[in-house]
Amino acid sequence: AGPSIGGRTITVTGSNFTAGNIAVSFGGPAGTSISVLSPNTLTVTTPGHGAGTVDVQVTSIGGTSALHPPNDQYQFMDQGYWIVESNGVMHSFNAALNAGGPTWSQRPISGMVETPDGRGYWVVAQDGGVFCFGDAGFYGSEAGVALNRPVVGIAATPDGGGYWLVAADGGVFTFGDAGFYGSTANVALNRPISGMATTTTGRGYWLVAQDGGIFTFGDAVGWGTYCCVSTRTMVGMAAPDNGGYWEAQDDGGVFPIGDAAQGLGSMGGRPLNRPVFGMASSPSGRGYWLFAQDGGVFPFGDAIGYGAASVGTAAGAAALFAA
Repeated sequence: AGPSIGGRTITVTGSNFTAGNIAVSFGGPAGTSISVLSPNTLTVTTPGHGAGTVDVQVTSIGGTSALHPPNDQYQFMDQGYWIVESNGVMHSFNAALNAGGPTWSQRPISGMVETPDGRGYWVVAQDGGVFCFGDAGFYGSEAGVALNRPVVGIAATPDGGGYWLVAADGGVFTFGDAGFYGSTANVALNRPISGMATTTTGRGYWLVAQDGGIFTFGDAVGWGTYCCVSTRTMVGMAAPDNGGYWEAQDDGGVFPIGDAAQGLGSMGGRPLNRPVFGMASSPSGRGYWLFAQDGGVFPFGDAIGYGAASVGTAAGAAALFAA
């Protein structure tokens, strides 16, 4: 599944793939940037298509592949996003399904992340409590455990079968099929950790500190950092692919590193009612949203703004690519 605007690179498996004379169709429109990795595997970038499920067919010199639904189907999804307040009240925009929020949480909310199909989400509190909504499964939490520092973020595995929690000291807690690849829990940090992002494989992650320092684990590659170049606080990061990432400051400044798209814009130097607390990449990786504590939403590149929330204090947000 992926966004209706297209632009997502996916893997297709089959047989007798030959480079040079091959096409992949998605319910009619053709995919682009086809790369044949082996006779049985190729990658292709999805085209734009209206929301819904379509047949995927590969055409080569040997003919066109037969249909075997649902194995050879792809779901195009609309966009949207959620914003959750520190008290657990949930706000949803455009196609985002509002399945509720953990208004009963004993501790303030510190983050959220969507499920792969966009039909649910997990919300995490500062004490490590995890709350599941929609089709999000519960795989455990740190609620009731004495933590050294509060939990500041959550990230999900690519298949939705698990998640990571990260604390302000860089402690990483794994649940479900999320693998542990290291942490900074025993590292003397200059500034606390403010967020994390995962690789597309789910076999690694980055941690970002408030001074802009980046810490890499598993198959996550360090492409550079904006550590210590500003007196502002880095509040989050987003990684559109494994080749780069953006860092975001509390004043809305955005810093691209590696192959993350540059020149898309930011709120740096512009007046804000409340600080920015996080960011999310658009599905194509050619844009992003910044989210402010007052519920303000600032889209850049090909990210689309669907409105803002009038809130007390926003504490988490997630970009949605939902059916």
